[in-house]
Parts: sequence; C-alpha cells; structure tokens
Amino acid sequence: MSVIEVFPGAAQDVLGIPRKKASRDELTAGLRALGIMQVPSDLTGDALDAITAAYVGRCFLRGEYEALGPSDEVQVIIPRSRPTNGLVPAPIKVWYDPEADYLEVTLQDRAGTFRETALDQVMAKVDAQGTVIGFSILRVSTLKGKPLELSLAGAE
Repeated sequence: MSVIEVFPGAAQDVLGIPRKKASRDELTAGLRALGIMQVPSDLTGDALDAITAAYVGRCFLRGEYEALGPSDEVQVIIPRSRPTNGLVPAPIKVWYDPEADYLEVTLQDRAGTFRETALDQVMAKVDAQGTVIGFSILRVSTLKGKPLELSLAGAE
C-alpha cells in the first residue's frame, strides 16, 4: 500500500477550480465537472477538500501526477496537467468530417477504443485503463439549436 501527501488547495489550483474559501458552490461544480458526479451540494469545505484528495489519489494510481519537493523527503502529490480552461488538459484535437456528419474530439492523444454511451449518437473513447480520452458524435448537424448533455464518466 502506498501513502501519499496531498494538499487539496494546490490540487484545486492546478485543476483550475476554486478553493473552499472562495466558493463552496463553485468548488462543488468544479469537482462535478471533473467527472465526480455524486457531490452533494450541502457538503462542508473540509468534505470537498477530502473529495479533492481522493481525486488526486486516483491521479496517483493512474500515474497522472507530479511529486513536489525533494525526493529524499515526503513529497506532495498534485495532478500532472494544468488545465487551460479549468477542466480539460491541453492540447485537444478536433476533427470534423462534413460528408459523414461526424465529429471527433481527442482529449489525450493515445490509443483507445470507443464505447457506447447513454446517447446513441455519442461514443466515448477510453484507453486501456478505462480513462475517457475523447468522444465522437454522429449526425452532428441534427444538434443545431439543441444542446447535447451527457456525462462521459459512466463510460469508464
């Protein structure tokens, strides 16, 4: 078993989400946007920090982290990527085929396979560990004026 040191505030800064003192509501929304869907809106700031620490633990287990501090001392673990828009690590790739009416978005450029989602026209691309690394949308033109809402977290 591994034990890691986590500083939730630093992780929240790296993830581009506010700290608990700035806004618990916005921190809750930021955690949900990371794919943590079951975050009750009435949690204390300390509970939200605990959820952040659990998210960092998941990043650690997946090898998606950086260790801060001297290697001969206890290091603080933070998520590896600094998001550019608060949620998605850069760069992302977008490809559209107008003839097929097909859109593909790659969040992380590595091998993966497509899995079904709750919507027939959307597929989630996952890597060998089950991490969502992209998605595709069929019949994109049918979405004009209609927002498409879907969590890809269940595709993992």
